[in-house]
Amino acid sequence: MTIRIFTDSAAGIQIETLKKYQIETVELTIIWDKNLDQEVDHPTDDLSKFYNRLTNEIATTAHPEPERFKVAFREWLEVDDLNEIICITISKLLSNTYYSAVLAAQAIDPDGSKITVIDSGIAAMGEGWQVIEAARAVTLGKTRLEICDKVYAIREKALVLFKVGDISALVRGGRIPDVVLAVQNRIGLIPIVVMTNGSKARLGAVVLNNRQALKKIAKLAKNNFGDNVSLRASVNYTDCFEEAKKLLEELGENLHLVESIIQQPPRVIGVHTGPKGVTGVCLVPASD
Repeated sequence: MTIRIFTDSAAGIQIETLKKYQIETVELTIIWDKNLDQEVDHPTDDLSKFYNRLTNEIATTAHPEPERFKVAFREWLEVDDLNEIICITISKLLSNTYYSAVLAAQAIDPDGSKITVIDSGIAAMGEGWQVIEAARAVTLGKTRLEICDKVYAIREKALVLFKVGDISALVRGGRIPDVVLAVQNRIGLIPIVVMTNGSKARLGAVVLNNRQALKKIAKLAKNNFGDNVSLRASVNYTDCFEEAKKLLEELGENLHLVESIIQQPPRVIGVHTGPKGVTGVCLVPASD
């Protein structure tokens, strides 16, 4: 018996990590409005071309149909009758991806003896860390139940914080109320967006400039976790790597980080945050 971890491309896990832990990804789709063309959101570590295009075009996203999950699940289960699956998806409040995975699992495994589908309750590496920790637990020989319990514990404390240079994409996608955009346009304040388990994106604070934004993100994180919790952090940025490094320094001064990475957010997340001025962090408690 072997357990395989499945996820979707909204998790934003780096290709090297996907390969290392044999994590399977079912991709969402990006739809470009100007040319009416679509592209499957295949995992990639080079997102510069995508974010350059996003500065000039508007895009939307579409969840995978259940058939895509069926094909992926069935392929793994047919390798060995004893194989099992844990699939961790983007929050069901943000995408119908979870429901597609559930429908596929019910069709293939009606009694739930081989497949568990988990709503991560969040997105980006808030989801991604749950997936990675599940895959690490597989390598330690944990059972499906033990791994699911581990994921649930991490999910409850997952936190995403990010600043946005232009909040119009979040407003257009219905993630943030229109009034926040009006405030940003009128006063020029920088909004800090917060996401926690099972919640939609919400306004956490507003600040005057980018320097204050980085410090505020670190302060909000510290207020949430305190001083003594070991954490894993993924600092994300769209167009300013230096700013991401500064944020990681701020976080390191305020929190106990046992693992950290810097990367750009996955494309399906970038569609909704926009390409400009986004810097933030996805944090989860370290379970070891």
